[in-house]
Amino acid sequence: MGLSPAEVAGDARYIVKTENTTHWYTYNRTQESFASVTVVEERATKLIVGAIVVSSSAESLVNLLTLAINTKTPADQVLKMIFAYPSEASDLDYLV
Repeated sequence: MGLSPAEVAGDARYIVKTENTTHWYTYNRTQESFASVTVVEERATKLIVGAIVVSSSAESLVNLLTLAINTKTPADQVLKMIFAYPSEASDLDYLV
């Protein structure tokens, strides 16, 4: 959703953060064989402008990140939100 890492490759205006999240408690607890999250952030504004989520429960994190992209919510504001624990959203502070 949003801008992909390929679209912003080499563009200094963006930061691409990719994390193998298989070891996160949320995915470890559900014995996920592989989970990964990539976030594209605009450097100057700290806006989340793209994301890729790979897991068997990706839809919940995709919905949250799509909301952040569509409402132009800066990453630091997303981190101030309180999410249910344990959940993919509660682990976002490790990535954003």
